[in-house]
Amino acid sequence: MQEDDSALLPDRVRQFLDCKETDLDLVKEYLARLLDTCETMAREARRNWFVAVSLALVFILISGRGVSEVSILAVKLTDFAFIRILIPPVAVGLVVRAVQISWRRQTALSVYYEITKHRFPGLSKSDLDTVVVSSAFLFSVGGGGIDDGTRYGRLMEIIESAETFICIVLLPAFFALYSFYRLFVTYGYGNAFVWVSLAATGALLVLLFLSRGGPEVYPFEEEEEEVPVALPKGLSA
Repeated sequence: MQEDDSALLPDRVRQFLDCKETDLDLVKEYLARLLDTCETMAREARRNWFVAVSLALVFILISGRGVSEVSILAVKLTDFAFIRILIPPVAVGLVVRAVQISWRRQTALSVYYEITKHRFPGLSKSDLDTVVVSSAFLFSVGGGGIDDGTRYGRLMEIIESAETFICIVLLPAFFALYSFYRLFVTYGYGNAFVWVSLAATGALLVLLFLSRGGPEVYPFEEEEEEVPVALPKGLSA
């Protein structure tokens, strides 16, 4: 039976740090590459979120009553059937992609924090290692543990939790329901392309809701060793 990745991660980090070839320069280089990778993934995730939201707004716009044509980059669109049917699975697919990137980034961040905890304990204990990490979401800005306990930190936690629920659960489900209600009202239940779009969107929604997150970003607390208690003679535990 395979162990949970979050349980294996600290051991893997210690294995890397305990290796004879792992000197301070290698650790610094690896941390720099980790941060660069995390920033790249954050930008890609935000880009996917932005495009998905934009597509949803386009769908709402072209599905409105009285809209006969739309101009996009000097190109006039008058037949919206193909675009309407295509937008729902594409938009939900972009959300799935953004979530998967975010989970992958979360794992990379966990590695980063675990390394700083062991190699740069002062940086880790002061939470200054969290300052250089940006958020992968559209509205929350990151900042990490340095703001824990402050009013701003609590506000950011609320925003991140709300944004996670809204972006991953509420908006995709609501948009899918709305979009296919409009599609079936417009094209009827006999349109095969609408059913194909519905099947693809449903499969992507299932994948989205079943997506497994990476380890917690701050999961690695040192386990306290149990101190044996000496019992009086004649007593046993």
